[in-house]
Amino acid sequence: MTAGRGYPLNSKLCSIIIPVYNDWDYLKRLIERILAISAGAAVDLNHLFEVIVIDDGSASDLSAQMPVSPMVTYLRKTNGGVSSARNLGIDSASSDYIMFLDCDDDIPDNLFEIMQRDLVASDKDIHQYSYVTRHEGTGAETSHIINSADGTELFSHFLLKKNSFHICSFIFSMKFLQQHQLRFSEDTGLSEDVLFIFNAFAVAAKVKGFEDVLYYYNIRQGSVISSFKGKRETEHLSAFAQISQLSKAHLSGALQSEANFFLKTCLINLYVRSLKLAKANHAADYLDLLQQMKRFGAAIGRCRYPYSVKGLFVIVFDVLLKSSQFERLSKVMNRTVHG
Repeated sequence: MTAGRGYPLNSKLCSIIIPVYNDWDYLKRLIERILAISAGAAVDLNHLFEVIVIDDGSASDLSAQMPVSPMVTYLRKTNGGVSSARNLGIDSASSDYIMFLDCDDDIPDNLFEIMQRDLVASDKDIHQYSYVTRHEGTGAETSHIINSADGTELFSHFLLKKNSFHICSFIFSMKFLQQHQLRFSEDTGLSEDVLFIFNAFAVAAKVKGFEDVLYYYNIRQGSVISSFKGKRETEHLSAFAQISQLSKAHLSGALQSEANFFLKTCLINLYVRSLKLAKANHAADYLDLLQQMKRFGAAIGRCRYPYSVKGLFVIVFDVLLKSSQFERLSKVMNRTVHG
């Protein structure tokens, strides 16, 4: 039994869950990278870590062409989306901790050293790490450094957007996930990762942030995240509505106010996204989305705006959202974006 943890160990320290859907070339590169790093370690890591690849119903099963290692397990399922793939990964894991990766991203050379240092004697429900965004084709990089904080302070930094976040920059305790029956919503196709992280923070007792970079997020040109989904964009609002319900159920006082601020910033991100990505042939869907955003914005409770540029921006957006001219101004801005 490991010090600091009052329950029996599972067979592994951490499971790395990687969904894949047709991107086998990217996956092969990532698996080879993981295995190269583990091969260079001073100790045998096979007994500490496992990689679980979930093929979410790709057109072809190319797992036989992937690198073979006792550390790596390939599972195939019918297509159900990334949430169902990650949930299967959680259910299949035999470890004390869970980390998620996307198959087209990357990891630092010291990934396993960080994990061993932070997880072996940990009693934390959530570990949050820094990460780096890389833009394909430009070589540009942006570092997202996490404040070394814990408890409600780390949750507050998340809600006030002082810390950037990505699902792959977190490590979650398996005992914690099982205790609270935390899984990704398979009915929510967009912002499901934001919903999962918020839900975890809302019920976690022990959380800690680390400045170490755990993950490299590669933004590919023409990727799914950068394309407008028409009517599906309203699925973001479904996730936001569930976040609102969770905040009312689990939060109070300052955290409740900050959760409302968080929801307002999520709404702004969706609004800016709609202005950037709505096309002429999505005009009806775009206008419907504007109306749904307006209704949702009116339902968000009061919040205390932080003294920051972001806080001022939220205030301005609140005024716009409540204006009777919201739709007309949005049409003008959309025409300005697309010419």
